[in-house]
Amino acid sequence: MSDDHEPYSPYCGLVYNAEGQAERAHGAPHLAISAPTRTGKTRRLLAPAAVLHPGPVVCVSSKQDLAELVLTRRCFGPTGVIDLRPEKAPYWPQGVARMVSDPTMCITSAYDAMTAAETMLATSGVGFGGASSGQTAAAGGLWESTASRPLACLLYAASPQGNNEGMPWVLEAAENLGVENENGGGNAPPPLEANASWATAAALCPHPMLTEPMNRVLTFNSRMRDSVAITVSKAVTPWVRLGLAATEHLDGLTAVEQLSIKSFDMSMLDEPDASLFVIAPNTGTVAGVAVALIDSIIAHFKKRTSESQLEHRLLLELDEVCNSCPLPALLNYVGESAGLGVNIMATVQTFAHFDVVYGPKYADALREMFPGTLVMRGAHERHLLEESSHWAGMATRRTESYELNGGNRSQSSQYGQVIDWQELLPQSYEEAQLLLRGTPGHRVQIPDWNKFLAIYDKAIAARRQREPV
Repeated sequence: MSDDHEPYSPYCGLVYNAEGQAERAHGAPHLAISAPTRTGKTRRLLAPAAVLHPGPVVCVSSKQDLAELVLTRRCFGPTGVIDLRPEKAPYWPQGVARMVSDPTMCITSAYDAMTAAETMLATSGVGFGGASSGQTAAAGGLWESTASRPLACLLYAASPQGNNEGMPWVLEAAENLGVENENGGGNAPPPLEANASWATAAALCPHPMLTEPMNRVLTFNSRMRDSVAITVSKAVTPWVRLGLAATEHLDGLTAVEQLSIKSFDMSMLDEPDASLFVIAPNTGTVAGVAVALIDSIIAHFKKRTSESQLEHRLLLELDEVCNSCPLPALLNYVGESAGLGVNIMATVQTFAHFDVVYGPKYADALREMFPGTLVMRGAHERHLLEESSHWAGMATRRTESYELNGGNRSQSSQYGQVIDWQELLPQSYEEAQLLLRGTPGHRVQIPDWNKFLAIYDKAIAARRQREPV
């Protein structure tokens, strides 16, 4: 990928030059968008940004409206939809593959299995108590660290490197240790080939660094062993509800339609025109599936960047991030730019939502660390606007006043802010204030989807006329 003088920034609105021509406004590598509901965050910003991005795109939303808009213009490359809702859309356009999120299908090595296990353990609490719960660790992280390699062994055993049975096999094996009770009660376990269990996973995995910790856990006393097993079960719980919903959905499909459902393959996003739409509900434990999926995608691009194999940057759009995909590591991702290989656009109805989901200190850090913020009309972001006005500096202002009765005029000087924060407030839904860290920002135009398409088509036609035949 060629190096530009200025880092790439996603679409964040338009500015007009001296000739009255619309140009893309230069923004920031990561962008937070604050606006109330029904003001056009999807139609004015997210959908246009996905169409203009010259690389793969992953769009996460709790509704399918973003996917429906983008698919009208961006549908020529590999395109997939992962619908995590219990009520799924009956049909998608031709060429759009219905996919499922199965972390085992992306495992090609023990390293991949360990990465997937750590991600699932780190995000296992998101569906129950928000992103802040995804960062908590019981007993100082003792059980999470102890359960990481046994879970990695289970994932590897169900991957294409093992029996290729996928997450359904992991869900079954997680509840069956495959050993007799400590007091000798119960029946002896069936042959390894006949059941899904921890013991079977240890037999299927050829890596001692994963199997030996699992076998050691199986020798623990019942209390310690159950604590590790419960930690593993908590990590795979999001896929239980997802599996139940998928089973109910598959019952209404024909055999041919069931065969058309594919498992998401990370290599799909290596194509520059690839598009993946993740429709994630804003309630329930299934939220952990979306979080684990996005975390694994970001880890994939970060790895390719560190290995100098990144060819196209990924645009990650998180619509209503606090509802659809509250990433526990969002602060870490926002703090990186070039080394991440991913550009993030996250929308919220107000930054105060970060306080509820992540906690006050985490939310304050997010406000300060986002390199760019777009404030639309109606957004309650006085704190951000006041900080931006400070970057314009101080100056002496001259004011005039008139006497009420006599009409005499007097002038006075006052030293203060060059720009008051109220002057930065957008005055219509067609414009927004782009706040860039270190500057007071500037006003940008954000036309509605239909107006944007007219400008976009006109620009494409003009470029084609300039190109030699």
